[in-house]
Amino acid sequence: MSGGGAFDSLLAFNMDLEDCSSETIKQVYLAIQNSYALFFNPYEITSGSLLFKLCKINLEKFIIEYAYKNHWIEKPTRNLMHSFGTNVAKADFFVERRLYNLSESWEIIKTKSNKQESLQLRFPKVIYICLLNACNANCPHCPWFSLAHSRTQTNDYFRIKQQLASSNVNKVLEYASKGGCKVIFSGPGEPLLDSRLLGFVQKAKNLGIRRIELATNGILFNQKIFRDLLEASISLFDVSILFANEVYNQCNKGFLVDYQKTLKELADISENSEYKAKIKLSICYEKEFLREALEFFLALKEYESIECQMAYYDANAKYWEGGKLNNTRHSCSAPFSSLYVFPSGAVGFCEQQRGWLGRERVESFCIGNVYQESLEQIWQGKLHQKMQQRHLNLSFDKICETCGAWWNEKS
Repeated sequence: MSGGGAFDSLLAFNMDLEDCSSETIKQVYLAIQNSYALFFNPYEITSGSLLFKLCKINLEKFIIEYAYKNHWIEKPTRNLMHSFGTNVAKADFFVERRLYNLSESWEIIKTKSNKQESLQLRFPKVIYICLLNACNANCPHCPWFSLAHSRTQTNDYFRIKQQLASSNVNKVLEYASKGGCKVIFSGPGEPLLDSRLLGFVQKAKNLGIRRIELATNGILFNQKIFRDLLEASISLFDVSILFANEVYNQCNKGFLVDYQKTLKELADISENSEYKAKIKLSICYEKEFLREALEFFLALKEYESIECQMAYYDANAKYWEGGKLNNTRHSCSAPFSSLYVFPSGAVGFCEQQRGWLGRERVESFCIGNVYQESLEQIWQGKLHQKMQQRHLNLSFDKICETCGAWWNEKS
């Protein structure tokens, strides 16, 4: 700390510095005023994912926003109090609100890799590969396989078995390697059901892809599968479990005890292995299962390799619906940063689109298909560029318009 309440710090919120070039880090570090660098990842932005240097803070604006977020003051009062200070518009759509309110103004660090005027990044930051459209569970919050939600599907996307061809998966991995992209094997569908998964992870490792992740319900995990994937260079296992009536009704007696034991065994393997990896465990719960969820959480939280988080599950929520949001928005970052390759070969760029797969013609929101074009052609293609431009112009289609996932809002 120095005189006058000013301090000088370089901070990165919830991000891997490998995603920033040394040039970017250097420029932010040497900045003499509050500065930040763009970070193209729509799903890490929820935790304020941003590389920035904070030299001077304005606590008044932060306190006003903190009071509003905790429902101590109403929105008109919040806006009135903010109006007494200097109003500085956000220059870009990556500045998260709480951070923004720590300063009267921010300077954007522009580098060759993050200039907004170069609309198109050469490669996406992250590629999600969805191998198949089948699952071994019917979690009630799932937009595809829950018993209730699957009855609302209006097309055959999940009624006909689909599996992404090995040749296309390999091409996607080669493209990811070329662009230094992070690869996530993910849903719709449970990746561990696909016997090819380990081979694909090994291929990704051999191609030099440094960050490989797996999103799974974890039901099929055992020590051998986990160890094999760990040695093949999975760096993050994103595992989720839901404490809800429907889950309990489907589980075998003692399942949760066995599941917890398995997670402890996997944590021990990871912590005693040369191949270090994190297990990110998301524990969702309905209100009546708070105690069980909390006990499950407490039994695992001491493991360094397990990152636990808890979240309340609203049984009435419909993932794919949302509601038209009235607040003014900045453009979403998804079209500029990520690609989803679905089991049918169709390509989208965000999780929200993926949630509509059983309810909307996939061609209406996707930007190409890997059975017809290469991923490079799709990423550089006219459909993708058109979608990016529409987002910059704040002109959104049905899915984007109702999306409640954005955190980069103006108010």
